[in-house]
Amino acid sequence: MRGVCLRHLSRRALLRAGASGLAAGALTTPADRVVAAPAREGATPAVPVRVLVYDLWPDAVVEHLNRDYGLAVTCEPVASLAEVRERLQAGAAPESDAADAAILGLEDVAGCRDEGLLAPWAGRIAGRMPAALDAALRGHGGRDADGTTWLAPLCLGFDVLFGLGPAVSVGGLDRPEAPAWGTLLNLPLKGRVVMDPDGAVWMAMRRVDPDGARLDAAQTDKAVARDLFQQVRAVLAPYRDQLASVWTDTVSFLMAVRNASPVVGRAGMAWDSLVRRVARETGSVSMDARIPADGAAAWLDGLALSATSPRPEAARRLVSALRAPSTLALWCRNREAIPADPAAWLSLPAGDQAWMTRVLVRDEGWARLWFRPSLGPAVVPAFADARDRFEGA
Repeated sequence: MRGVCLRHLSRRALLRAGASGLAAGALTTPADRVVAAPAREGATPAVPVRVLVYDLWPDAVVEHLNRDYGLAVTCEPVASLAEVRERLQAGAAPESDAADAAILGLEDVAGCRDEGLLAPWAGRIAGRMPAALDAALRGHGGRDADGTTWLAPLCLGFDVLFGLGPAVSVGGLDRPEAPAWGTLLNLPLKGRVVMDPDGAVWMAMRRVDPDGARLDAAQTDKAVARDLFQQVRAVLAPYRDQLASVWTDTVSFLMAVRNASPVVGRAGMAWDSLVRRVARETGSVSMDARIPADGAAAWLDGLALSATSPRPEAARRLVSALRAPSTLALWCRNREAIPADPAAWLSLPAGDQAWMTRVLVRDEGWARLWFRPSLGPAVVPAFADARDRFEGA
């Protein structure tokens, strides 16, 4: 069943737009804007390959693929999953314009497979696959039991429980065992908590529906969805009372953190990329973050092959090239994202390497991630209503 991912705008467009100080109107990329690899002088012409992307790839990545792998990559921006589906439909474009691959979120793979839009990758995906990612791929239709892969994992991100200044200790982030999200309800943190409304709703959904059975039933049943999200709103009410503010993009998060009094500090929910950015920019040793004991929502992006690709061999070569650790690290750095292959971490800045190793490996955070599903037509408005109420109540 097809669903809708509500985080495409926030985690893709807003993250980078906010980081660049762009106005909201600058988030839209012209449909005819593409990035193509430069011609290689005195060399065998590179093989063309066209990829549907939510964000243009940096020149350094495109040039690297051209120079070292002989791939002339053209990135064609799309604004939504609906546009991706339309472009992947057989006969939707002349051969010269047809897409060979697309960047997809893990939550979107099953729906695209059901429509016959994707081609499987029969060979072994290069690189090391953490057990948590392998399980997520299998559970969301990205990989079959026989190892056939439908989504080559590239990068991931997740929500974390963070503390800044005195809130590190108050929030229990300095204890041996990982704290739970409920730590944010501690009385000393009242008025010091910041949260993302999207992430807050996912957290509450996990609390009232830990195995996802009720969400499955609610996907096409408005009555079930209404009852489910009534309980979600009840779970969120005490968290709302603890808030100093909500944040909805990079800019509002950075403002909430930077405006905090060093005597009071801040605690709350944030994307892993934002916490790493603050620590990197401020050099703060008084900021800590962990994946909570009761789990955190995560998202995974990867490359899927088009079933109607006119250049299937070039598309498969692109998968291998992007999964190479050095290329993967280069690709992920532009997104402030975590490479899905830990071997690529060695090509990242030392601070990011240390953070990923500490949070995911030493603190066993991999095992506490859960990857969000897509949302069906009955759930989308109920989710949006719960999110808006939390943000504006």
